Amino acid sequence: MQKVFIIRHTTGDTGTVGILHTSSLATNTFTCPTLELPWHDNINQYSCIPEGEYPAKLTYSPHMKKFTYELSNVPHRGSIRIHSGNFGGDTRLGYASHILGCFLLGQKIYENAGPNKNQLMIGTSSPTVTAFEKYMNKAPFLLNVSWIGNTLSVTA
Repeated sequence: MQKVFIIRHTTGDTGTVGILHTSSLATNTFTCPTLELPWHDNINQYSCIPEGEYPAKLTYSPHMKKFTYELSNVPHRGSIRIHSGNFGGDTRLGYASHILGCFLLGQKIYENAGPNKNQLMIGTSSPTVTAFEKYMNKAPFLLNVSWIGNTLSVTA
């Protein structure tokens, strides 16, 4: 089973930023930025998930009314998916969010975005998710989630 990696490098109230990349012996690989919720000790609906390795497969999401990649074996969490959206901020602090623990894929991270122009945003999300699913041929994979240098970096 193919492995896919998300390496996170910063987290703060407006989200956690990382890079998704595929491991492949082929010359073409898939790489894109990711945006998740801030790290808040795996609190359901307010935190990104713990680092680790998680099986992922396409399943139907009744909430989104379409098939998306869903992770399994996430400690104390369910319905963690890879899907499109733009924001991953801490809603308890008034930031916008399109996720409750999931991963957003896109082409670029923008700063000073959002309803109040004060948070991170990931752009071109929907076409990026479609391209990722096509690249993966909709096959299951193992997702390895880690922090760069195994260190949690917090943005001010």
